[in-house]
Amino acid sequence: MKNIFYSLGILSIVLGLSLTSCTQDTVNKLQGEWLLVPIHDPADTLNETWEFTNDNRVVVRRNGTEITQGEYSVKATFTETRLITTGMTDVNNYNYYDAEWWIVELKANKLYIVNDKDGGLYNREFEK
Repeated sequence: MKNIFYSLGILSIVLGLSLTSCTQDTVNKLQGEWLLVPIHDPADTLNETWEFTNDNRVVVRRNGTEITQGEYSVKATFTETRLITTGMTDVNNYNYYDAEWWIVELKANKLYIVNDKDGGLYNREFEK
């Protein structure tokens, strides 16, 4: 019985370290500047970038002009990874930026996130 509790304790530690490692790996992949891909209107010439800094700040710019900034964090579980952005509103006080996003895909040069804030689905696709 003592061995079972010991084994469960060791397993809990290993799983906890795995989630921490996954979270840090995601943060490392996010860092840098990402260009929004206009998937809703390919003719859109709006140039929006999101920059994730190494001090957990996110800065959003449109055509080179900063429109909002805030903080970000990453929360990982066994089934999903979330990007949480806080303290952000844009120049029109529209706050879809301030949300808990599901990270659908994160590769070296591609980021796809979705949130369901305010009852609608907001999806954003980026290229690095």
